[in-house]
Amino acid sequence: MALALAVQRVLIISLQGVIMMRVYALYRQSPYAAFVLISSFVISQVGSAIATIAAFTDHGGHEGEATAKIEVLSGVALCVWKYSSTSWDSVLFIVSTFCFETTALVLALYRLWTYYRRSNHPLSSFWKSNNLFFLVARENLAYALIIFLWLMVTVPWKTNVEITKDARASHEVTLVLQAFWTSMFGPYLVLNVRKHDDDRLNGRSLAEGDTVSTIAFAAGRYQRRETRLWA
Repeated sequence: MALALAVQRVLIISLQGVIMMRVYALYRQSPYAAFVLISSFVISQVGSAIATIAAFTDHGGHEGEATAKIEVLSGVALCVWKYSSTSWDSVLFIVSTFCFETTALVLALYRLWTYYRRSNHPLSSFWKSNNLFFLVARENLAYALIIFLWLMVTVPWKTNVEITKDARASHEVTLVLQAFWTSMFGPYLVLNVRKHDDDRLNGRSLAEGDTVSTIAFAAGRYQRRETRLWA
């Protein structure tokens, strides 16, 4: 159990680091936005670290009085626990994660929206472009969708004091979403940006009508480098 918890937290922290760097690239020229992003990331990691240490040292607070109950899920008899309260370390971990994910999502949406308002192109054209700016923005939104689905499933399961068959099923969905989120979508976020950079170096990006740019595309610098986005 301890090893599984450690692996879970390490994967989540690593993926949040990737997301922070991607959103930071959108705001590299904006000290205020960068400060908000980095501060939320630090707060999230401190909260996660405290919750993890408390869980490992058994100082996280017990989830109240527990009683065992036999439930049937998909024809299988399971021993399900019912708790009278929720431990504070579980709540702290969820709140810390939610804090950073919300900040990253708002910043990514705001950056995309401000650029959209200055352009004369329909919003649908942004989703068809392979430009690095929109590539990062789109994938950040997809990441936010996955993490919010995970939180929507996890929060009721973690905070429900009367665990039932539905809560047990939610736990299984949580594990599937978490595995996809940390082990599959996270590496994809890194490799896709790397592939874009390789295409640019090999000349394929320009042939497709994309902007020739590097990760330093944020704010004014990005707009000065824009060349053939809408070819």
